[in-house]
Amino acid sequence: MNQRVSEAAYYFSSIKGARALIITHRNADPDAIGCAYVLQSISTTLGFEAEVCLPEGPDRLSKRILNSLRVPWQEDCDTADLLVICDTSNKMMLGGAASLIDKAKEIIIIDHHSPPGNLISKASYSLIIGEPSATVIAVLLADALKVRLTKEISTIALSGILYDTRRYLSTTPNTFLASKILLEEEGDYDMALKLLEFPEDRSEIIAKLKGVQRASILDICGYLVAVTEASAHEAAVAKALVSLGVDLAIVAGGHEFSRTSIRVSNRLLEKGFDSSKLVADVATSLEAEAGGHPGASGISIYKRGIKPNIIRNESLRRLLWHSVELLNEICRKEALGL
Repeated sequence: MNQRVSEAAYYFSSIKGARALIITHRNADPDAIGCAYVLQSISTTLGFEAEVCLPEGPDRLSKRILNSLRVPWQEDCDTADLLVICDTSNKMMLGGAASLIDKAKEIIIIDHHSPPGNLISKASYSLIIGEPSATVIAVLLADALKVRLTKEISTIALSGILYDTRRYLSTTPNTFLASKILLEEEGDYDMALKLLEFPEDRSEIIAKLKGVQRASILDICGYLVAVTEASAHEAAVAKALVSLGVDLAIVAGGHEFSRTSIRVSNRLLEKGFDSSKLVADVATSLEAEAGGHPGASGISIYKRGIKPNIIRNESLRRLLWHSVELLNEICRKEALGL
């Protein structure tokens, strides 16, 4: 980890006189904005101009964080010679900002999702490390470059780490190291926690209730698998199903394209189940974009001329089939005492 961050620090320090645009995936969550604004602080210290753009705007939590700390943001992205992409390496996740890819002379990617997406082949440099939060990577990079962060940016970064680690439920030693750095920069931990406490949107609550109501449940040697559909908030529905006791939740949705979210229980994670591998294998067979972590991942598919519901059904079929194969292998090992 330290070697890769040191290499990235050397690369960033070699950037001279560029005008950079730092972008996130569409509807940036707190981890995405944490990563983006730390990277903007790095660019300012190193002496090259950089703006942060959040395609299609930040999500509700991120908007609350930025507005509360009076940090400006924009969602209309202009072209730039240097494009820095945070918290994703999949073109489809950029929304309308995807058109900037072919216009940029240089592309840098900072991400923590696995497997790497289809933008890697276009990147001049990429720093992709399997940390539970992209902000962790950005903070360690800032520390390697001896970049000082303001109290506001440190608090945003703390919110990002808290959000993506689920309040430190998923951590690595670097998670705590980055948090220590932010606290030493006077990041306000109490405020970061408070900013993440936000009433659920009514549409999200309804999506969860409908998703649970529609769910089909399979019992595979003691592990519960739930498959359902949602018109929106797929990730929230999957998370809700796991909180109700499901071990593997598969939630399909999307309108213009097929989008499926996966969530895995801690019990199944302890057995070695990796949802990022699941979606990667299926994405390869469907020529789709996928990424995530062992406990949470997603797959997006768009095929011109084919109705999204047809693609969605095929994606669900393959995800479920492969999930059953993986679970049967876990069950076989348990039966053999392995």
